[in-house]
Amino acid sequence: MKVKSVLFLFLLIASLFLQAQDTMRKLSISQLYNEINASTDWAYRLTNAVISPAEEDSVFLGTMKYTVNNAHGTYTNYTIARLKDKKLIFKDCRFIFPTNSIFTFMYCTFNMLAFENCDFQTDFRIWRCKIERDKGGNSAFFSLDSCVFNGSFVFDPEEFSGHDALSNLNINNCVFNRYVSIRDGVLNLNIENSDFSVEKVPDEYKGNALNQLNISGHDYENIRISYCKFSSNGFENTNSITLAKTSVERLMLSDNLIGSIGFSGATVSKSFYAKSVEIGGDIGVEGFDFPLNNSNVPWHYISGEKLCLMLSYSTDSPYKANTEDNLNKENKYNDLIAAYKKFHNMYLTRGDMVSANACYIEMKNIETRRNKYLNKVNPNLENYLNYNLNVFLRYFSAYGTSPVRSLIVSFYVVLIFAFFYFFFYSEWDKIDRRYLMQKHRILVEYLKSDQSLEDFYTQEYKEDFQSFKDFKEHIENSKRSIPFFVDALGRPLYRLSKFKHSIMSWIYRRSEILHGRWIDLSSGKKWIVGTTLFAGITFYLTYILFLRVLNSVVLSLNTFSTLGFGDIPVKGISRYLAIVEGFIGWFLLTLFSVSLISQILQS
Repeated sequence: MKVKSVLFLFLLIASLFLQAQDTMRKLSISQLYNEINASTDWAYRLTNAVISPAEEDSVFLGTMKYTVNNAHGTYTNYTIARLKDKKLIFKDCRFIFPTNSIFTFMYCTFNMLAFENCDFQTDFRIWRCKIERDKGGNSAFFSLDSCVFNGSFVFDPEEFSGHDALSNLNINNCVFNRYVSIRDGVLNLNIENSDFSVEKVPDEYKGNALNQLNISGHDYENIRISYCKFSSNGFENTNSITLAKTSVERLMLSDNLIGSIGFSGATVSKSFYAKSVEIGGDIGVEGFDFPLNNSNVPWHYISGEKLCLMLSYSTDSPYKANTEDNLNKENKYNDLIAAYKKFHNMYLTRGDMVSANACYIEMKNIETRRNKYLNKVNPNLENYLNYNLNVFLRYFSAYGTSPVRSLIVSFYVVLIFAFFYFFFYSEWDKIDRRYLMQKHRILVEYLKSDQSLEDFYTQEYKEDFQSFKDFKEHIENSKRSIPFFVDALGRPLYRLSKFKHSIMSWIYRRSEILHGRWIDLSSGKKWIVGTTLFAGITFYLTYILFLRVLNSVVLSLNTFSTLGFGDIPVKGISRYLAIVEGFIGWFLLTLFSVSLISQILQS
């Protein structure tokens, strides 16, 4: 039952479609030509019609030969010519022509030309026509709205410009399954919400590059391409957009999905903007000129070494300086670097440091690649140093664009040298095996004797305690022979000097846990004292380890920053490491300073 229902629905839809086809007017080219010439209305309107060649159309029939890459072919050309001052509006029409044929308007004069919801099953040409103001001075108008082109579309009017040029060519919500070519004669070109794909490569383009949207010519005021999608469907040698040798005042690319795009030889004189553009292929920029102070093309749209030198119709690989054969071409290399510098200067002019730095890094990566090639083909000290210095700068500071990165790398260098200093004696902390052996000897004596921790502390600093005692006696003996304020000054000085040792003595008294000899303790007491001693020793070792690490880092930082410390406070091999680190620190900090100053001056 379900199968029958689906079959019935399918037959119903097919029947309705065929009825719709039957209700469409069918016109030959002769009939269309006669109706246009006979029309006395303000504009000739044709709705819901099928235009297709018939036997009586031989007068409109001609042939067009082509030769591309030694391949020859012929197209059948149906041409309507020499219409004068016409306004044509086509809506819901289908243009069905034989395979390998072209429908052309040639040497005509139009005041208006509009196609809405039309289907072109053929190549369509507007060739050497004029689309100009009418006798009342109204602006000329040409539009394609919601049309499908299964063949190519070429707009190549008679050359005219300025006041006589077509004011607006609007293409909206169209589908182009081959290619579009627009040449001259338009002031404002606006293409929106359209899909460009390649269903079949035309015979004349086999073995040659195909440009899906080819815009050429001069004197454009505005070109705007927005919300368009370009797809090559896997066909090779396909460029999405080509504006080679095009001159335009304002160029706007917005919300487009583009394969590759060519600007070779193009000139944008007033403004160049790109917004939400995804470019997946190459970008030809040889000789591309645009204003530095009124262009906005974020670098992440065009990054990834997409900038290249390419010919619009050539199948040769674009020049990207990414092979040895490319790197050997000095003039091409210089042209590519010049294009990068153009974009870099634009970002600097706009104050977009993120894009400027990213562009500069990519340009320097290409330069590093060429230095590597030069060092390979002509090995000498200069080429070797040029290449390796670039490699170092790329890692150290991203070619001078990242002072923060250079600081991070410098910090790692300080830590590496600090690691070496950690294992060598330093006069700054004097923590070595002799120091640890002395502390161990004191601990053993403490456990074997009846002396307290305070006694050992007093013995260690007995010279200090004796000096305090002597100072106090000196004050007492001199009290009657000196002014009272001198005596009053000496007493607080004595108390302050003794204060630290008084505090430490109090701490040692409160920390006393042995109260006798270790050997005389009971088993339970030994466990408690042993556990406490182990915790204290662990804490002390952690403390001196931290102190050793801190001193090693400070020593390394002092050496790296070349602050100086008189005699080098390390001996043996570490003394030579300190000298090497001092040189490295001087060199790296110099590069950091240059990088920082460069970023400050450019911001």
